[in-house]
Amino acid sequence: MPASELLPLCNNETYSDVSFIVGSSRSIFYGVRSLLAVGSLFFDTLLFPPSIDNNTTAAPVPQNNIEIPDVDPELFLAMMQFIYTGEVTITASNVNGLIMCSRRFIVPKLEEACETFFEKETNDLNALELWEQAEKLGLKKLAEKSIKYICKRGKQFFVESDAYLKLNKHMLMQLLARDDLRVKEMNVFTAVQQWAAEEFSRSSTSMSTME
Repeated sequence: MPASELLPLCNNETYSDVSFIVGSSRSIFYGVRSLLAVGSLFFDTLLFPPSIDNNTTAAPVPQNNIEIPDVDPELFLAMMQFIYTGEVTITASNVNGLIMCSRRFIVPKLEEACETFFEKETNDLNALELWEQAEKLGLKKLAEKSIKYICKRGKQFFVESDAYLKLNKHMLMQLLARDDLRVKEMNVFTAVQQWAAEEFSRSSTSMSTME
């Protein structure tokens, strides 16, 4: 059976044997515990807890209205759909949330799908932003790929635009330490001077605001 044919079972009260109350809106979602458990270690442990002797799995106890208050309902539903079908609509607005869901509910394949989305979407306009997001989310492989992209397109970032001015000190130093950064030394020197001036301006503005 193609995975897509399982989609009608997702959030379908008729065929469900477990339900969740999600988010501050207390949205109700219906699931099939066996499918959720196969796709998520979190749900496996929650819905099929080990027996006391840890040698067997205890018989599942019917569970309804399991409270998950601090997750966005739309993200929760998207994650459920991915568990059922292996497919999900990833956008720039939901990718960070889906990554957080994939980690909380232990759905590693969903995180991989989000990383693939980042890689496909990388371009000259968003590469620095995606790199910063990857750093914040701890996506080491994606961060490294982003850095390589930026280094390969070094002239675009350091000569033909001023996007580098938005970098924090740590990220700028990482780039300058790379041997594969394709920018002439004179251009790097000029860029660093401009970045330092911009950073001084930001610091001065911040201090003025605090006074």
